[in-house]
Amino acid sequence: MALLLLTGCSAMTGLLHYFQPTDHFAVLQSEKRVRFEKGAEDFALKVAAVIPDAVQAVEQAQFGTFQKPVRVNVCKTPESFNKLTGRKVKGLMYRGMVFLSPRLMERPEEIREYVTHELSHLLLMQYRGLYRYLVLPPWFLEGLAVTVSGGGGAGMVSEKNAVEFILSGKAFEPDTAGGFLDILFPKYGSHWGLEPHMFYRQSSVFVNYLKEKDEKAFRTLLVSLQEGKAFSKAFNQSYETTVREEWDSFVEKLKDDVQFRRDEEE
Repeated sequence: MALLLLTGCSAMTGLLHYFQPTDHFAVLQSEKRVRFEKGAEDFALKVAAVIPDAVQAVEQAQFGTFQKPVRVNVCKTPESFNKLTGRKVKGLMYRGMVFLSPRLMERPEEIREYVTHELSHLLLMQYRGLYRYLVLPPWFLEGLAVTVSGGGGAGMVSEKNAVEFILSGKAFEPDTAGGFLDILFPKYGSHWGLEPHMFYRQSSVFVNYLKEKDEKAFRTLLVSLQEGKAFSKAFNQSYETTVREEWDSFVEKLKDDVQFRRDEEE
């Protein structure tokens, strides 16, 4: 059952994709953490160029080190990526590895962000194991990954756009997840009528607020999660309040910031 629930950034994937072989990927000699399908050498080299910085960025931002060797699989075609993962996105963390689609070559400047985003997921999964990783709330997982990567996964949605949506009532509602049903029915953007990029950006704005409000509490939260604690318990102990209360304070701050800017303009 757990295999049926293996996920990248949003959707459940099946056993058919889980057991697709990856032994045809060749190791890139200049960066052995990268493996590629024949014909994807140029893509692999671009990925290899960002791997060291991406690994370092994730470890520094999340206060941990990768517990197992990092493996990034670079696919030759979108069809190959879909066959191996069951997804049509640009990248995802799946089967304890990162898979990247050549769709990233359409905007190579995004490669660093996407690699870092997926490595953020991978680090947490390595610490917590599959089940404990999957019961974490999606808004936190994606918000953290977008924040750590400097925007990877949020597309063209800006922080300003996200704030406008939140203040207009078009926002996600943060929960603490934690149960088996949260694995079966994870709450992503569509749950609140939000397109994925908007959900990712809103999540990152909230996560960044938590980080900037109390960096010590944020670090304690991440370390506690890497130790395997339930999200609700780790959050309550770190911030000495609930997620809902912090969200309400966050929204009030956004309102105050908007009003302050309006007053200055007048």
